[in-house]
Amino acid sequence: MRPSAFLYSIEYVILELNIFTRSVRNDLKERWTVEVQQSRSDEVLATLRQIIRALDLHSKQLSKNVGLTGPQLVVLREIGSTSDLSVGQIAKRVSLSQATVTSIIDRLESKQLAQRLRSREDKRRVTLHITAPGRQILDANPSFFQEQFVRRFERLADWEKTLILSSLQRISDMLNAPAIDEAEEARELQR
Repeated sequence: MRPSAFLYSIEYVILELNIFTRSVRNDLKERWTVEVQQSRSDEVLATLRQIIRALDLHSKQLSKNVGLTGPQLVVLREIGSTSDLSVGQIAKRVSLSQATVTSIIDRLESKQLAQRLRSREDKRRVTLHITAPGRQILDANPSFFQEQFVRRFERLADWEKTLILSSLQRISDMLNAPAIDEAEEARELQR
């Protein structure tokens, strides 16, 4: 074998090794990227489950101590803070669907913590009012999970608050939450 042919063969082998190495590197990079993305997706979903679990546990503890769930207490507090609100107004204030708030108010009425009153001027208008037992519960100042969160959240730097808000809004969009709210409102209008 001539030296030039030998060098040509070595160069060819090196070139092939470089191509093979690049191919392996790209393959490993793609696999690693997919694994990291999958791992991050799993972490996000696990974190969402932790948040849901924390809310659920707090709601159960609240129910045990006060006899109300978190959403019931939020609605009761809203009724107690401003009189003469309609179900729709409360639903907007607490960011729940009107159907959900109606169901919550039914439960609050059955426990005699709130009552619906028909307007004397406009019989179509129904407003919500807190009862004495409902006021007693609010006066006892039961701990809201969200109050603890707000205190901790307010201690964060502005950039952290913005980052959290932006991330949660993006997650809400990804979970199609606005479409769910719109669908519930459409169903309510059809009733």
